[in-house]
Amino acid sequence: MKKLLYIPLLTFIAMLSFTACSKDSADEEEKKPPVDTLAQYKTQGQHLRRTIIAYMCGDNNNIGTYLKEDVKEMIEGSKQLQEDCRLILLSDFDNQPPRISEIRKGREVVMREYEKDFYVTSPDSMLSIMKWIISNYPADEYATVFGGHGSGAIIENDTIKTNFVTLKAYGPDGTATTPANRQWINIPSMARVFSNLPKMEYIFFDCCAMGNVETVYELRNAAHYIIAPVSETPGDGAPYKTIVPILSLDRMLVGSYIIDHYIKDTNFGSYDGICISCVKTDELENLRKATYDVLRKFPQHPGTNRLQFNIRYCVYYYNVNRALSDTPILHDMKSVFTQNGLSADDMKEWEKAVNKAVVARYPKTGTTSFRWNTSMRVNEGGSISDYTFTLNDDNYCGLSMIVPFEGYNSLTPNLNKSMYDLQWTNAMDWKSLGW
Repeated sequence: MKKLLYIPLLTFIAMLSFTACSKDSADEEEKKPPVDTLAQYKTQGQHLRRTIIAYMCGDNNNIGTYLKEDVKEMIEGSKQLQEDCRLILLSDFDNQPPRISEIRKGREVVMREYEKDFYVTSPDSMLSIMKWIISNYPADEYATVFGGHGSGAIIENDTIKTNFVTLKAYGPDGTATTPANRQWINIPSMARVFSNLPKMEYIFFDCCAMGNVETVYELRNAAHYIIAPVSETPGDGAPYKTIVPILSLDRMLVGSYIIDHYIKDTNFGSYDGICISCVKTDELENLRKATYDVLRKFPQHPGTNRLQFNIRYCVYYYNVNRALSDTPILHDMKSVFTQNGLSADDMKEWEKAVNKAVVARYPKTGTTSFRWNTSMRVNEGGSISDYTFTLNDDNYCGLSMIVPFEGYNSLTPNLNKSMYDLQWTNAMDWKSLGW
């Protein structure tokens, strides 16, 4: 009987030995055995077809509340998730330490709690978290869902602290009331994280403005498909109650189904929805070649050695940089070409490539009038607003792109220079075009 009494005592001592990671990284935590708060709930030895990682970065005051509601929707939607799939949640809210949970059959079960807070947008921490989930939930396939803020094409070196640069990527982690403490991860850093992981079946960004060609090209080796909004998204985010069951579908179907349900099951008020697309990354190399060629069809600006587009007012855009008088920064690729006089024959060849890459989108082909949901309400010189654009097949392709602009030289950092941190920019060789 005495020997039996030692068992719970030893278990208790083992639990007390658990320590959490530092403020900056989860690496130290990786060396310690995890604590399962409900270990018996975890199915032992079951073969998993897919592990879905939901990465919810809501440790800020202006989106955390929305993401918490998203988690509730995920829990409800998990009742319909296929048995051979697991939905594993990384949640970071309210200046509290992050935690990892399994969402299954209408329940959230905490599987790992960290003792100390740290930046989940740190590349090292993100990699450590991803590896822990994959190690504890091995499967034939993996997929990732990101919830948080986003703005796409990132130009800083690694995770940044900023309160003035609109171009920042994914995040932020930290309190919104003290902007200097917020940190974002840029897309090149995120790509390096995924280079150390199995290739994802898909990555779904439920974040604003991540559907730009620079982002998807940077992440082309990270996933077979990338689903992301081109424009802003509503604060409520995706309708996860109906989207979670979709996450277990074949990768070729997930994108179109997510897009359909995002639009159908979301109340956009007086707007028509959001611009959102699904990109097949295997087709991005052909799109790169086609775009490289078509950029050289335009004449250089008279008196300079520079290719120049009229992008200030006539080209449709999806985001602005408030640091420079609300300058547009993410322009629709097709609108850039059509509004600047690309010939019908050249446009036809380029469209073949972009239509193979963008395998699903909203608004869909055949749309004649569309206004997307946004809260910016920013007027450009009193003439246009980014929420009053009318999109149609002539000016919308489902991907945005940074186009060099003289005004960007006044940005901090200078976008015309910092855009060269991105692989797409270098692949386009803007320098040979005067930029």
